[in-house]
Order: sequence, then structure tokens, then C-alpha cells
Amino acid sequence: MELLQPSGCKLLFIGFDSLQELSLRQIGGFTASDRDILAETVERLHEVGVSVMGSFIFGMDGDPPGDILSTAEIAIRVGLDAAALNLFTPIPGTPLYRQFEAQHRIVERDLTRYDFKNVVFSPEHFSPAGLEAEFTAATRLFYGLPSLRRRLSQMRNRTTMIPLNLLYNARVSRCLGLRWRDSRKHSLPRAGLGELLERTDLGLPEGSEIEAETSTR
Repeated sequence: MELLQPSGCKLLFIGFDSLQELSLRQIGGFTASDRDILAETVERLHEVGVSVMGSFIFGMDGDPPGDILSTAEIAIRVGLDAAALNLFTPIPGTPLYRQFEAQHRIVERDLTRYDFKNVVFSPEHFSPAGLEAEFTAATRLFYGLPSLRRRLSQMRNRTTMIPLNLLYNARVSRCLGLRWRDSRKHSLPRAGLGELLERTDLGLPEGSEIEAETSTR
């Protein structure tokens, strides 16, 4: 870690993914980082002047209701400089997608909604609307101005991180007219994207330009 700052590193993107052991086993058998490891990681990197953007995935089968908001609160408490908050998304063409399709858990076939910000499957412990509501609330909590003020004293590289946090704030992004979702529809056939690509020479639909992800719902 001591070599990061002299090398010119200002920000590390770390995939913490989940604080739930069961959820991480669902996506590959990783060991979950507990909140103490999360706090220690952020603290040690801050000591050498490096900012931390932590990535989290919500809505996996080991995630109970309340976990999304709880994780956002922990991220605020440990002073995470920024967070990439994402919804669990079975990607078309993958074994997980085929598994969910066989279980009749795929509820959305519009490809523009496979952006990690929309619920496209039936969760284990939530309704789709319930998962999306808690995810939206957690995103607003982390990127709200009270959270930014609370994290400011611990934040490193503020000239970069403060604008980044503001761009992820829903109200600020709306004022700037920023959008990250394409309004056109690109429906996924029942066969699934993977099978479609095997049968044709086509790739993803052309002309689907999803702009930079700079706002929440």
C-alpha cells in the first residue's frame, strides 16, 4: 500500500461485492469481507492518501430485506469515498441466466434494463418492486448531501471525489440533465441472448448508446 501514492495512484476501485457470505457463494465461492475488514481497508488506504471506491452487488439470494440500507450505512460510517452500488443482474448468455430462466425467475427482457440499476429477475427475499425500492433508497442515502458532509473529513483527493459524489446525487444529476438509460427497446427473445448469438452473426443491437452512468433512479 505504501507504494500506491508515490506511484501516482489516487483512487482504488475495490469489489467488496457483499457482506453476506451466502450471497458471495452464489457468484463464485468468494469469502465475504466483514465490516471490520472494510473499515480497515479504507483506513489504511486513506493513511497513504488513496481514495477508495467500493463496489457492492445487491439482491442475491443471501441478501435479506434491510441489508442494502445497512450496507450503505456501513459504507458511510467507514468513510468510503465513493460507492458503485449495483443490482444483481443475470447476464444473458451466461449459465446463471439460463438457470434463472429455467426457474422462471427472469421477469424483464428489455436489454436496455440490463444495466445493473433495474431489477430484471425475481429475487429470493424481495418482490422486484421491493428490491428496487430499497436499492433506490440506499443509493440516495449514500449519495445524499448529509452523507457527503459526514464523509468529507475522511475523504481523500477531494477535488476529484466531491464532484464525483455530486454527479451521483439524484437531484444534482437531474439539474444537470444527465441520463444513463437509453429509451429505446431491445427485447430479448425467449431463447436467450447466448443462443441467439450462436444461431446468427449478430451481436448486440446497434445504436444502443447508453450514456455515462451519472445518476440514480
